[in-house]
Amino acid sequence: MMERPCFLKITPATKEVPESLRREASASGKANHAAVLRLYDAGLKDGYAYLAQEWSDGPSLRAIMNQGANVSVPDLLGLALQLLDALCALHSVGLCLRAFDPERILVPTKNGRFQLRLFDLSRIATQGEQLARESSEETKSATGFKVRSTRYMAPEEIREQAAEPRSDLYSFGVLLCEMITGEYPYATRGKGPMAYVVSHLKDEVRPLA
Repeated sequence: MMERPCFLKITPATKEVPESLRREASASGKANHAAVLRLYDAGLKDGYAYLAQEWSDGPSLRAIMNQGANVSVPDLLGLALQLLDALCALHSVGLCLRAFDPERILVPTKNGRFQLRLFDLSRIATQGEQLARESSEETKSATGFKVRSTRYMAPEEIREQAAEPRSDLYSFGVLLCEMITGEYPYATRGKGPMAYVVSHLKDEVRPLA
């Protein structure tokens, strides 16, 4: 009825909204920031839970990062500052993002400038909240994304400690290093989610040079 394009996220639900969609709806309502997509509607209807959000086009941040030298360092730093500003807004209302996978972040262009948008907030948490770690990197959320990747997971989250802003800042630092240098900051040994877990807990960050 609003006659606006939107993201529509739906999942089967018989009696209640799944936790991932409930978290995203709650966070979208609390966070007042341009990087957080506006929430139009959320609820249950005819055996489905749904969430309708503001539409945003553009590639993912991963796609931007994969362009390498075709994207300037100042442009990447500009995106990083937008993300950091969004974190400050979330932290100010008692929320922790806990999801820094570049696939979850959209980068539309407006007037020739990158505009960062957080697409998936299903793992957001209230500060001080203790959430159990997912059993597998391949676990799917209601929106079809991997629920969590250990690639950017802070040590406190790996140890299943309560959500706190410093964990977001750690994850932001890992992502920022990868954005600017084009390489993951740890020299991981092996493949899969556990290789990243070991790096976060035991390894030293490689020198930027």
